[in-house]
Amino acid sequence: MAKPTEPSPEDFKRLLEEIEEGRAFILRAYRDNPELLKVADSEVRRLFDSNAGSDAS
Repeated sequence: MAKPTEPSPEDFKRLLEEIEEGRAFILRAYRDNPELLKVADSEVRRLFDSNAGSDAS
């Protein structure tokens, strides 16, 4: 059985970029559809509120 290889710095950078894209997508969805935010979990609302003043895209 082959031994798994260590992720490269490029792999980590790509992963971080994908995470940031997903975060921006979710924040845009809440910003563009306030009805979603009304039914969101309180933790999600709190996180969104703390990011609402910053550039989410």
